[in-house]
Amino acid sequence: MGVYLIDSTQGKMSYYLNVLQTTRAVSCDPQGRQTYRTQVLLGSQAPADAATTLPDYVLGPGFKPQGSIRMNVVLLGPAGGSAPVASALGAPVATRSFELFGRPAAQAVVELAPGDSFPLTFETVGAPGQRYDLDFTMTPTIRYASPQRTVPSACG
Repeated sequence: MGVYLIDSTQGKMSYYLNVLQTTRAVSCDPQGRQTYRTQVLLGSQAPADAATTLPDYVLGPGFKPQGSIRMNVVLLGPAGGSAPVASALGAPVATRSFELFGRPAAQAVVELAPGDSFPLTFETVGAPGQRYDLDFTMTPTIRYASPQRTVPSACG
């Protein structure tokens, strides 16, 4: 499993991105299918006047609104699992679901103005018989505060 961040400003605004991520296996059914919940809190530390003080190569050429961060957040689920579903504060979030290397994935687009934050939650269910801990990866960032590498099993 993993969370992957893609800066779609075509600039360097991800320098100002704070990320806090946690993933947990929250349940295990009798067939060994685990339900996983991944929470990603994204925050912009861009200066309030970023649109007028940062150079174009940082802001992203032609990107509007300037000074904002737009991230494509991709959750790559466990092999054979269900397509991830996204929400924010209990409300559904639009995603694009697809398969990558035989794994279910979902992509949500998050836009942050300077000082904004956005709590994104993904849920997905693994395949039957996946009763073990899962390896977890994430796109490294400058302000990444969640060095999680393993998701402990909920199957005991």
